[in-house]
Amino acid sequence: MIFNFLTPILMLLLGFYFKLNNCKKIGDNGFYINRSKKSIQAWNFTQKVVPNTLIKFALLLLVFISLLIFLSKYQYWSILKLQIICFMITITFIVLMIIAIYYTIIINFDKDGQKI
Repeated sequence: MIFNFLTPILMLLLGFYFKLNNCKKIGDNGFYINRSKKSIQAWNFTQKVVPNTLIKFALLLLVFISLLIFLSKYQYWSILKLQIICFMITITFIVLMIIAIYYTIIINFDKDGQKI
């Protein structure tokens, strides 16, 4: 059961790490895609969006997994079935988080890294 909370806790820690250690120089240990490397403005925006998104999705994932574990007691699910469902939800949250980050960067900056 405790392993279900490992991914959201790691996401929270990573989010707070990126929030506290904001990379100012392009190419440092930050989150980057091609658009974020085109200009310092795009880079700074990306370094602000990613930690906040990580923290939000981690908290949502913690709530979902907690509710799922709580409700599983009334559904009489096996532990294996619960683990599989938690894993699928975790993967879905990670994919949605990555899509949200990329979408936020794409709608705010053009291909040359200039603010739209």
